Amino acid sequence: PAALPQSMLTEAEALRVLSDQSHETRLALHNAMDADKGTQAAYPRHIKRYKLWWCLDQDRRIQADPCWVRISSEPVMQTKVAIWLQYESSRPK
Repeated sequence: PAALPQSMLTEAEALRVLSDQSHETRLALHNAMDADKGTQAAYPRHIKRYKLWWCLDQDRRIQADPCWVRISSEPVMQTKVAIWLQYESSRPK
């Protein structure tokens, strides 16, 4: 028979173990899906394009409104990426 643990886990500790396990599973699935799509090669290119576009966008905003406060491209945030993706999806290709 398996050895009994020295002390029982609390419910919070057990939930943490389950959370860590589910996170590891999600990361493994994510990595497996990305391996076939070339995401690892494309990601640095997308980040470079995002940063360049963001700086130019901030320049345009300041030119249109001198009171605009320049927002840095980093940290990359959901709001900023959503604005960039809207541009990317609508620009002529």
